Amino acid sequence: MFNKIDISNIFNDHIATLVDNSTGERATGDIILFFVLPLIPALLMVLYKASLDTNIVSILVTCMSVFAALLFNLLLLIYDIIRKSTNGAGSLDQKLRFLKQIYSNISFCILIAILTLILSLSHFIIQELFPLRIIVVAFVYYLVTVFVLTLFMVLKRVHVLLSNEIG
Repeated sequence: MFNKIDISNIFNDHIATLVDNSTGERATGDIILFFVLPLIPALLMVLYKASLDTNIVSILVTCMSVFAALLFNLLLLIYDIIRKSTNGAGSLDQKLRFLKQIYSNISFCILIAILTLILSLSHFIIQELFPLRIIVVAFVYYLVTVFVLTLFMVLKRVHVLLSNEIG
């Protein structure tokens, strides 16, 4: 019933890109950088009583909406490059593997942007429920940090890809 909205593949595909290219094994440092390290700013923001007022939510919603739209366009561009790069035999070379990783990372960024939008807007609904509100604020700051870090990774990978293409 819920398989149409199951996002676990996006998450799993993104995690699969966090590998050490020299060994091909999962890079523990990447997992720490992208999923554990973002806990620090989120917890610091909550400890210093940072909340989500109307202005912050408005800025977050605007930024995440714009980024999600731009990332959807980049996703289509990557899809087009993948489609044009495959030959009749369907062989996968290093470029295609790299493109698929970028595709997974961009999809994950879009997912994080959508989750951040939902949580930011839900903050106003649960504003009176103190413990739940603090948890939502922490998750919003956590997701924003994960988004920015993942966006940096996407930027670097697209830069490497295009640098190799250009020359």
